[in-house]
Amino acid sequence: MSKALIITLTLSSIYFEKLRQVRRIQLIKSIKSAAMNNANMERMVEDLLGHHQQQPYNDQPQGEENPDNAPEEEVAN
Repeated sequence: MSKALIITLTLSSIYFEKLRQVRRIQLIKSIKSAAMNNANMERMVEDLLGHHQQQPYNDQPQGEENPDNAPEEEVAN
């Protein structure tokens, strides 16, 4: 083989190896980002659900009492 062909094949091999590494790093970053977004979304949902569960019927006007936090329809019956 000629020297030019050997050099070309060597440089191509190095280039494609670097390209594989860059794509692998990009894929890893993408997976990490997706995992973080998923974790953030889960935290937001838990916060919303936790807030809702802590104050299930807190939309009553001040001064009115509602026994056992039952909805007003059930209290009226």
